[in-house]
Amino acid sequence: MPWFCKRTGLRAATGLDDRQIAGAVWRIVATGRVPRGMEAHGVLFGRVAALMFGREGARDTRVVAHAPMTMDLVMRGDMSFHEAFAAYEGDPTRVGGRGAFPTSMEDASAATRGLAAEEAGIRPREVGGGTEAKRRELERREQELAVRWVTVRLQSMQGIDATDRGAVVRKVTDLLLRFYQMRR
Repeated sequence: MPWFCKRTGLRAATGLDDRQIAGAVWRIVATGRVPRGMEAHGVLFGRVAALMFGREGARDTRVVAHAPMTMDLVMRGDMSFHEAFAAYEGDPTRVGGRGAFPTSMEDASAATRGLAAEEAGIRPREVGGGTEAKRRELERREQELAVRWVTVRLQSMQGIDATDRGAVVRKVTDLLLRFYQMRR
């Protein structure tokens, strides 16, 4: 587990709260620039961004959605970095330990390969696809994160019919495109 996942690692290193840190990381990913007044922590924030959006994204392409969802939840105060990266440490009911950010799970890379193999009709063991339990746990975390994020976002959206799948998909797509500064 990265050192900053400890309950106070990022906060102790910067003197900032999780929401401020997430906002700074979000800004770095979106613009490539450290926010004004936070330059002293630019290297640290860059490492967090590189871990979540780069390294983990290279291992699992679904991170393109999970990383901004996680950052958004932390920025809103609906999740902490501790929860994202260490909430399940020592929890016997959760396979793989670590936190709610799906690829923080131990052996997430193998589980990701296994899920991709399953989707392609290949036996996961042929690609070093981890155990069945870890593949199901990774799926569970991905679903839990997505449902949590959509729920939080829908609570703040006026005029969106949560039962209209198309409206929800368009809204989620718009939010992700806005994060990555892209247009339809």
